[in-house]
Amino acid sequence: MINIALNWLKKGIAPIPVLFRDKKPAIKWEEFQHRLPTEAEVKSWFSMHRNLGLICGWQNLVVLDFDDWQAFYDWHPRYTQYAETYSVVTNRGVHLYFYTDETPASLKLPGIDVKTSGYVVAPPSIHPSGLVYTELPGRDIMRVKNVACLTGVNPAPHTQQARSFQRRPQPWQGGDLISNIKACYEILSAFPNARPTSRGWYVTQCPFHEDHNPSFWIDTNRGLCGCFAGCTEKPYDVIDLKAKLDHITCEEAIAEMATEIDWQRGWK
Repeated sequence: MINIALNWLKKGIAPIPVLFRDKKPAIKWEEFQHRLPTEAEVKSWFSMHRNLGLICGWQNLVVLDFDDWQAFYDWHPRYTQYAETYSVVTNRGVHLYFYTDETPASLKLPGIDVKTSGYVVAPPSIHPSGLVYTELPGRDIMRVKNVACLTGVNPAPHTQQARSFQRRPQPWQGGDLISNIKACYEILSAFPNARPTSRGWYVTQCPFHEDHNPSFWIDTNRGLCGCFAGCTEKPYDVIDLKAKLDHITCEEAIAEMATEIDWQRGWK
């Protein structure tokens, strides 16, 4: 651990000791947001401590902390050129390390905590759960990418166009509510610019990422859709799609879509 900490120090990043199987600092660390520790301090600390923390903001080091792998998968298709930076598997997701040419400002996006100050726990530290923070293969500390500004890798979320599903004017089909919702609402109605590719199949621009080459498929035969780029972890039906578009749960989507059906049917 001493050698790893010294390697970060040589790169101009301040390493600090963290308590074993913990995230709490083992020292008063605030001063190291403004100065590098000495080599003697680092050797003394890590002769006794086995967990490593790295100061963020120093040398404009920024870490994108993805709360879970799904948040990373949502980000990845848009920024594949940056995904080869130094990357660390954490207890729940992944850390991506960057240097920026400008002083980074604090940012927060859904599923992504942007570490522009404070510190992060780094490999080969051990998480309280027992998981070892691990570098992804081929992405060692020499591969921290430099970006001109933080917005290059962490811009405002992709703006989704408003989507509305047209309801087919048809009577209650009998049976369960879910089947009736799928019968009354069709996915294709939310994508007026979709173009047919074969019988019952359409493609259009994905609403979940900046899609210059249409990658969102719609199968009207089965009432399913998805993104070839990986924005959808499984084929979506019309309920799944509404939930993802509106950032609500499937249960909430069902309740909203059922309202019109129940009103039409006169059933409460």
